Amino acid sequence: MNTAHVDGNNPFRLTFDGSMTIHFANELEDKILDAMRQHQRLEVDLSGVREIDLCGVHLLRLLQTLGGKAVNFVATSSIVENAIKGLPGIANLTRRQGLALE
Repeated sequence: MNTAHVDGNNPFRLTFDGSMTIHFANELEDKILDAMRQHQRLEVDLSGVREIDLCGVHLLRLLQTLGGKAVNFVATSSIVENAIKGLPGIANLTRRQGLALE
């Protein structure tokens, strides 16, 4: 996972790449929670995710639940789309931002 903060007027961006799996779950969760504590608004880019399992889906749900409207999902990968397709409450993860996943 990479992070970037362009300037004070823009949201902090979390860019996920590679694997969002149980092997990286603790590290990813720590970084997500740290970013949520330090920044009022977050942008989440999932376009680089190449592998996701149930733990990765749980982390997305965590972002969605705790972040609410302060978290904006700006991009996703087909891997993420397929993983969350049809899951109640998470299938519309990015719909409010205009990224339809169904």
